[in-house]
Formats: sequence, structure tokens, C-alpha cells
Amino acid sequence: GYRALALVTSDATELRSRTGRDLTGAYAELADLRRAVTLQEVVLDGEVVVIGEEGRPDFNALQNGRGPFTYVAFGLLYADGEWLLERPWRERRARLAEAVAPEGSPRLILSDHVDERGEALFAAAAERGLEGIVAKRADSAYRPGQRVKEWVKIKSRPEMVATIGGFTEGAGSHRGTLGALLVGEPDEAGGLTYLSHVGSGFSHDLARRLWDRLRALEVPEPPFTNEVPSQGSPPRWVRPDLRAEVSYAERTQDNRLRAPVFGGLVDDPGEGSDVPPGPFGG
Repeated sequence: GYRALALVTSDATELRSRTGRDLTGAYAELADLRRAVTLQEVVLDGEVVVIGEEGRPDFNALQNGRGPFTYVAFGLLYADGEWLLERPWRERRARLAEAVAPEGSPRLILSDHVDERGEALFAAAAERGLEGIVAKRADSAYRPGQRVKEWVKIKSRPEMVATIGGFTEGAGSHRGTLGALLVGEPDEAGGLTYLSHVGSGFSHDLARRLWDRLRALEVPEPPFTNEVPSQGSPPRWVRPDLRAEVSYAERTQDNRLRAPVFGGLVDDPGEGSDVPPGPFGG
């Protein structure tokens, strides 16, 4: 899903990204979250998702703007005049359950959790083909804009943020759209080491949009410091301005990613405050 803060007052709902970008218009059908909130003013932390088949999130549908969209709330940051950032997670979670009544709106879901049985939950998530789980210390405070050790993502597949240094064109009926991304990672000398062609994880519509975006960044020389193997159509090079989330099965002995899958562009690096300005202040 897409991380979003929901600022809900008695007469309006405002959605913001972690960096403060207004998302309200993009997900207009979430304007009725007010019906599922029992307090007058709250700031919720959560994700916008599209629930697909068998109850699993459909990230491709979300990237392509195909709803219906649902807001999954997992945090309560502000409640009727009180900031809760320093309160322990267990208290914030209990107060979230009191502040939200999901039966009031089909567009809001309260995230579930289990205590202590993390290994069993992870096994169940992996079996269902889910991305993984998030583990949090029950006594931890909320730290806006910080990577802290009190909570961790546990992935069912390894994942990394890779730098896009090139791309190829699709073949046959996919000509004129993206065939694969050429990704790498920075090396100790400040260069970019090629890691893999990433040719799965995007729909036809997304491949076309990425193709247009990457063509605008084309340069004549490769940004990679090592050799890029030939796969499919000839490689085309871009300024390494964009980064992508990439999951993979493993790294091979020659430092290649096996079975890589595109997970989305990293346009929001999470810098700055997680609590954007809004009707309740910063």
C-alpha cells in the first residue's frame, strides 16, 4: 500500500503522504472516513490499499489507480487535542480501537495484530503469499521521520532499494513500453555497480508510464562501472535519478539478483517529519 496520514475533523478528511504531499484528491472515495471515527479530531497513521482476490492487497491495481480504495489504520497519533507520540504503542493501539468504528464505513479497516506469536504469524503470511509482517515493541513511542530499532519489517523475500541506471524495450506487442529495468547499487568508490535486469512486477499500463518517464532521462553513456550483460533488446541508459524497491530470491556468487521483482518507485524517501502540517499544526 501507500503510507498515508488521515487528518479527520468533524467536517473533513485530509490525506497526506509522509512528506506532506496532499493525497486527498487522488483517493476521493476515502472522504467518508469521518463516518468511521468516533472522536471529533484525529490523526491516523495507515496505508491506502486495494483489496484484491482472496483478501490480499493488489499493488498493481493501486499503482494504476484502480479502486475501490481502502484505508487500513494501524496508528493513532492525535486524539481530540492530545498528541500521543510519546505514549507506548500498546496504549496508542488500544485508543485507536476506541477511536475507530470500521462498521461506520466500508472504506476503513482497522489493522489486526497478535501478541508474541510472531513466528507463527510470519509463517502464515508467507504461506498466503504476503510481503511479510511488521514487528513492534509494545512499549515503544512513535518517532516521526526516524528509522528506529523498536520496529522492524520482516520480509518473506529479501528486498532492497536499487538505483535505476538503464532500461530495455519490450518485445513483440510490448514494443514502445518498458521491457526491463537495469538496476544497480552504489559501490565504495562512488560508482554504480550493475546488479540485474528487472522484468517483472509491473502491468502493461505501468510499463508504458515508466517507459515515458525513463526516456526523458536518457543519456548516451552507461552509469554502471561494470559490464552489463545483453538480455533482450539493447540497453538504453539513464541518469541514475530514480530508485526502485526490488525483491529477489537471493544474491548469486557473482553478485546478481535472482528472480528480481519490481515493487515500486521510491519517490518518497521518508525524509522529514511523519506528521505533516494540517488542521492540527505540525
